[in-house]
Amino acid sequence: MRARRFTGSAAVLAAAALIGSLAGVRRERSGPDPALEARVLVESIAALERRLTVDPGNPLVSARLVSDHMAAFQLDNDLDHLRRALTLSEALVPTALDRGAAHARVASARLSLHDFGGALSAARAAIAADPTGAAALGTLYDAAIAAGSYREAERALEALVESHPGTLGATLREARWLETHGAADEALARLAPLCRRLSGRAVRRQLVAWCETIAGGLAGAAGDPGAAAAWYERALDTQPGYPPALEGQADLAYARSEWTRADALYRRILTDAHPDLCLRLAEVRRALGDERGARAFEDRFLALVAAPEARALQAHDLALLLAGMPDRRDEALAVIERDVASRRSVEALEVLAWVRLARGDLTEALAASIEARAWGEPDATSDYTQARILAGMGREEEVRSTLDRALAAPAVLAPHARWEAVRHTRALRPAAEAADRRTLSGPSPPPTSGARERRDATGTARSTRGSPRA
Repeated sequence: MRARRFTGSAAVLAAAALIGSLAGVRRERSGPDPALEARVLVESIAALERRLTVDPGNPLVSARLVSDHMAAFQLDNDLDHLRRALTLSEALVPTALDRGAAHARVASARLSLHDFGGALSAARAAIAADPTGAAALGTLYDAAIAAGSYREAERALEALVESHPGTLGATLREARWLETHGAADEALARLAPLCRRLSGRAVRRQLVAWCETIAGGLAGAAGDPGAAAAWYERALDTQPGYPPALEGQADLAYARSEWTRADALYRRILTDAHPDLCLRLAEVRRALGDERGARAFEDRFLALVAAPEARALQAHDLALLLAGMPDRRDEALAVIERDVASRRSVEALEVLAWVRLARGDLTEALAASIEARAWGEPDATSDYTQARILAGMGREEEVRSTLDRALAAPAVLAPHARWEAVRHTRALRPAAEAADRRTLSGPSPPPTSGARERRDATGTARSTRGSPRA
């Protein structure tokens, strides 16, 4: 899905909002052992929490803990870090001298937990307190994009670029905008030099690895998997074991149908706090002919998202999984409709269109697809979804061009569309069979796995519509 594919995860959103705090951490020019940095971060959190029990409400300690907890989430995917960051950030607001920064911290924490309405309200409060602040503008952009308030996001980006030109925070958001509008190559050209300069500066290695991982995703979005692989390797050299970079490598292996390698890489980063990886592993196991293993991973996913908070965090993957189960499609619709009610974003509408398609609600599916495609540049998965809807409605003349675009590179389709395409392309376009066989080697899993909504930074290339005014 387009908007989420570039930033996707709580880890990346948290990092984007905390660029300033991470950049302020000094290091030796020779560079420490990244494992030591991670250990120091954990020990720092423990020490600061102990200090806070002795001196409750200390604003300096609390603010540092917010930053450290959100940084720690990137390393271990433990949602307790985000919950603690939210609690601390909200407690800081009433007495904060810098209300803009205080509300921005709340917005970032709420966004990381997928509380889109709360994040947008907090971000607007940050702007009211500090109309030109980098943190306020950056979090307003992030929250508005996630909530589907795209005009508000564009205005925030214009103000950010004008007020803070050339900064990492502004460049990151501008790159995100460009990628979403089909200019991933230009986005990479703007961000890559900053990542390279960052590697020589006195900043935490985690920030450098994060930037390099984002660059890897943009390279993949621009259609250069070799460059993407090089950026992920660079990130792992910077921060060995860095989960988003490992996931980037796993996704590249998945796209190439290198199932054994993908299986090994996904398993390295699989945690209960990262349930969507269970679906990737289910698809990989099914491609390897291990149906029993595939079902076990799907069952694990469903168990992990049983709680209401987890269901909200994984709403899109859950809805797409349930849509592939004929007896649970009503449940799938209920899941995605709740999500759309909280944010009428591109990615939410695309999932709604797919679920409606699976149910046979073609008129409603087409309406959702058209609305989703009204902003940004539709990607291959969006094209494929609409082609399937139009084919179901008997509008064959409108199917061919859309399907041609969708299947030009089947490997870039989101998993739910990729596997479904294997079974349905023959009926839609016989000429696509050879490309499907080349790209989709191995047994074809049924369409029961969720969409790939990126945790790190990958996407697909689209034609350029341009960026906001600078």
